[in-house]
Amino acid sequence: MDTILLGIDFGSEHIRVTEARLDPSAPLALHPEIIEFDGQPSLRNAILLNPNRADYTAIGQDALSTSYSSDTSDLMFQSLSLEDHPTDQRGQATDLVLEEIRRIVGLDRLSAKEREAWRTLIALPISAPDETGQRWTERLAQVDFPTPQAIDSAQAILWGYFYPSIPPGTYLIVDCGARATRLAICQTDQKGRIQVKATRSGRPGGRDFDRVLLEHLGQDQESAAAGRRLALQGVIQDFKQRFAHSLIEGKDRFRYYDRPTGLDLALSRDDFESQTVAGGLITEFRHTIQQFMIENDVNPATLSGILLAGGGAHWPFVSEWARQVVPPDRVYLDEYPENIIALGLPFLVSASVRQQPQATPASPSSPNVRSISPAKAFWLEFVGGLLGVLGLGWFFEVRNVPISCLGLLGWWGVLAIALVGLSVLSVARSNAILLLILIPIWILGPLLSAIAAHRSATRRRSRTGGGQ
Repeated sequence: MDTILLGIDFGSEHIRVTEARLDPSAPLALHPEIIEFDGQPSLRNAILLNPNRADYTAIGQDALSTSYSSDTSDLMFQSLSLEDHPTDQRGQATDLVLEEIRRIVGLDRLSAKEREAWRTLIALPISAPDETGQRWTERLAQVDFPTPQAIDSAQAILWGYFYPSIPPGTYLIVDCGARATRLAICQTDQKGRIQVKATRSGRPGGRDFDRVLLEHLGQDQESAAAGRRLALQGVIQDFKQRFAHSLIEGKDRFRYYDRPTGLDLALSRDDFESQTVAGGLITEFRHTIQQFMIENDVNPATLSGILLAGGGAHWPFVSEWARQVVPPDRVYLDEYPENIIALGLPFLVSASVRQQPQATPASPSSPNVRSISPAKAFWLEFVGGLLGVLGLGWFFEVRNVPISCLGLLGWWGVLAIALVGLSVLSVARSNAILLLILIPIWILGPLLSAIAAHRSATRRRSRTGGGQ
């Protein structure tokens, strides 16, 4: 039966969700799709509750676009997390966001039988504490997400870029998130197995760039009224994304006007990268990664690639730095690096299905049969069979020569059938030399035993006849 994989990357600014159908018999035929929220490829991590706080007035981008006042600012929640406790206000707001995801995906419309085919994959941030996965899966189970499973983001990024096969090597992963820059060093082998060697999470994050942009553009966020402060945060985040894309397109200067707030913002690349704006953060970004590689004895020349993820990877200074560390063909930057984790979640599960050995169905008549190693089977067959044949031959010889010969030949036939039907297949797959040794012993042992028994009986009969 096909499995429906629901991937969730619960970011502090954006929540991205993917859905994919996995056929166990054809795991390569996997095409994850980004779930849209009101036409957008992600759900902004923001919600405006109604006054009774039991439901919401607006969610996602609509919540950020709402006109704020001092009366409604305390109903606005951003940067929600699965760490928020369900009993407090932020936790209750998080539950409402999760319910919105369930509604958009259509989980509430599934029958109990249909839900059995679904699995929920939640991305764990790089360098998250070990117990985070258990807490998050329990939280998702509490709000009725089917079969939640925690997935490491670093491994999801690797599969997001390289599916269906990861080239063996050493990779540096740089996830430019809103709260922090998260780093990981991973090694992969010929079979696609991943070992995360080291991780780190630290400054700067996207929020740090928001702060310096607000300061440079003359907006005093701290002294602004609560409603105005929330509006400024939404505008500056939108401006930052548009500005980064304009730099990618080769534009040196970008201007943006936000009608609801009346903000008229303009910025050039030189101003942005100067020490008076973001230059210090850019230097800190590069220094953090350099120190991370030094502390973990990573020589940039030995890196198989640098993988860039997260919305901050759009900044030109990020990819330009990476191309200074390794050749350009070893820098991996998707057109939408912010989606790479959510897309990689189902790819990782598909890869694990392909790497699992396929179980051989047991015979209905012998469900508890245990396997035995070919080498042990060889020696058991060799010793037991040879002793059995010789013993049977001499047992028959002392009684009746014709019965002796017929019995031995019949026993030899049974052994040959057993050899072809059982022993040959198992031993041949293990070691062809064992097979070449075993066959002559099985064939010649009974035959020589029968001949020896016949000659002995003939001599005895001749002596008996001569004596009379």
